[in-house]
Amino acid sequence: MPKDAAVEEFAGLVRAPKAREGRSYEALGRRLSVSASALHRSCSGAPPGGVRRG
Repeated sequence: MPKDAAVEEFAGLVRAPKAREGRSYEALGRRLSVSASALHRSCSGAPPGGVRRG
């Protein structure tokens, strides 16, 4: 699987519970012990840790 396809697949898996449950990134992050910003980066397809591609 190409890297971008894997990133998009992961982002979709992270977005699904947010859409299904109507929760904020902050609320989901508390449940998962992950920061809201990390979840937001994952949902947008950004690389982890604030690393920029390019």
